[in-house]
Amino acid sequence: MSVSFLSVVVIYRKKPRESSTLASLARLGDRWQDQVRVLLWDNSPEPWDNATVEEAKAWLRLPLDYRHNGGENIGLSTLYNRSIREMDEHDYLWILDDDSLFEPAFIEKAVSAIQANPTVDLFLPIVRSNHLIASPAHLRLFKGHFYKAVTPGLMSSRHRTAINSGMIVSGRYLKGDFPGYDEQLSFYGTDNDFMMRYRDQRTEFYVLDYTMSHSLDFYHADEPFEKKSARFVAQNRSLIHLMRRRGLLSTLGVHLYLFAFSCKYALLHRDPRYLFVTWTRK
Repeated sequence: MSVSFLSVVVIYRKKPRESSTLASLARLGDRWQDQVRVLLWDNSPEPWDNATVEEAKAWLRLPLDYRHNGGENIGLSTLYNRSIREMDEHDYLWILDDDSLFEPAFIEKAVSAIQANPTVDLFLPIVRSNHLIASPAHLRLFKGHFYKAVTPGLMSSRHRTAINSGMIVSGRYLKGDFPGYDEQLSFYGTDNDFMMRYRDQRTEFYVLDYTMSHSLDFYHADEPFEKKSARFVAQNRSLIHLMRRRGLLSTLGVHLYLFAFSCKYALLHRDPRYLFVTWTRK
């Protein structure tokens, strides 16, 4: 059974060799030319020139489809939906952040797992951040909780979530039962959106015997409040939006949770503006 992948990468203000994801894909080598093609969405204000695109193709040694979004910073949900429309149902969508870091063993493990489990529609690497397993994670009410250890193999999708980085999804599912990413979510919440829908439709996924490192640092100490709070608000509002789909009780519950969460961050950053910014910012 031959397995083919459409690898989707979204970049912003980066040249080819500035992305650790593209560097990781370049390490795959000629062996994967017939099985991995790269769809690269560029949200930067200015596109790569032709020479840069050709340089990237030569460096990657994989089929590369470079798309500049006309200077518009288009949301991940929209770009993922566009990618799904361009793939075949026999392909697998391989989602990568622009700063993912992995070795060729990742794709080798994925192919072996897919061939051994042809009816499974979701394959996840183990993603570590700061010595904890960030994905897959246990979802308790509104909050994901990190595991200390995960055993590779089949895992129940009940009460589970995951992050986008490294996620592999069958075209059979994406072009069949999956209703599409919610385009009201731009950047934050797209992974939880996907996992909520997947849990409703599939009972299990497969955890690959491969570990990636990924930074989940949300804040930088030297950033001004406006930048920090913009991400804080976007993340919180995405969760509110997702819980509205679950009904009134979930919506009320997430508001209470996020107020407590805001109190925590107000104390952590010694800034009372975090208490109300989620609900007052336009």
